[in-house]
Amino acid sequence: MALRRDKRFNAATVLASLIFVSLTLVVVDLNGRFLHTPRQVATWVTNGLYAIVNTPSRWIERSSLYFQDRQRLLDRYDNRESEIQDLAVQVQRTEAIHAENSELRQLLALTQHETELAFVPAELSAVNSRAGRNEIVINRGQTHGVRDGMAVIDSSGVYGQIVEALPYTSRVILITDQRLPVPVRVARTGLNAVAVGVGNSTELVLEHADITADIQVGDQMIASGLGGIYPVGYPVGVVTAIEPDAAGVEARVTVEPSATMHRRNWLLVVTSGSTNEVAQE
Repeated sequence: MALRRDKRFNAATVLASLIFVSLTLVVVDLNGRFLHTPRQVATWVTNGLYAIVNTPSRWIERSSLYFQDRQRLLDRYDNRESEIQDLAVQVQRTEAIHAENSELRQLLALTQHETELAFVPAELSAVNSRAGRNEIVINRGQTHGVRDGMAVIDSSGVYGQIVEALPYTSRVILITDQRLPVPVRVARTGLNAVAVGVGNSTELVLEHADITADIQVGDQMIASGLGGIYPVGYPVGVVTAIEPDAAGVEARVTVEPSATMHRRNWLLVVTSGSTNEVAQE
C-alpha cells in the first residue's frame, strides 16, 4: 500500500510541476515575449520537416497531373489531326466538284453557242494509253446515238474521234494519237494542212509542211471541215515551233493541241455533220 501511495504521489507531483511550469512559461511569454524566437525556430523546423515528409507525395501528384495533361493534349492533337484530314478531304471533294461544274458550264455554253450542231455529253470512263497510242473510253454508245466516226470535242478544241461505238460505251482515239490525221487550216492564211499526233499528249505535227509555206509560230490551227468529221472552224491547236529538215525542203511544224488532253472528265460527241470515215487502226 505504501508503494502505491508513493507512485500516486510521484505522478501527482510531476503533473503539478508540469502545470506550474506551463503556466510560468505562459506568464513569462505574455510579459516579455521571451519564447517568440524559440517558437519561430520550432515552427520553421516543423514546417521544414512537414515539407520534407510531403515532398514525395506532392511530386507524385504533380507527375500524375503532368501525365494526365500530356495525355489530354495528345488526345486533342489526334482529334485535331483527324479533323484536319477530314477538312482536307472535304476541300478536295469541293475542288473536284467545282472543277466538274466548271467543265459542265463550259460545255453548256458551247452547246448553246453552236446551235447548228447536235451533241451528246459523255463522261470519261477509262484511259487506254500505250506506246504511240492515246485512247479513252466514254460512257455513251449506240443507245445514246453515238456512231463510229463521230467527232469528240471539249470546250477548248477538237479532242478525238469515235472508233468503236458499243451499245453503252465507246472507244475514242485522241488527236494526239499517231493513227489519227486531222484536216486543219491556218486561220490567218487559210492554208490547208493535215495534223497528226506523235504519240504523246502535248503536241501534233503537220504532215509534209513545205518550208516555204506561210506558217508562223503562234498561228491558230482550226478544223477545215474537209471529210465532214470535225466542226468547221473549231480550234485544233497553236503552232509552237517550226524547224527545217536536213534537206531544207520540208519543215517540222509543231502544234500544241487546244483541247485539254487527258485532263477532262466531260466531253461532247458531235452527232451531226459526221461521216463514216473512221481512223485506221
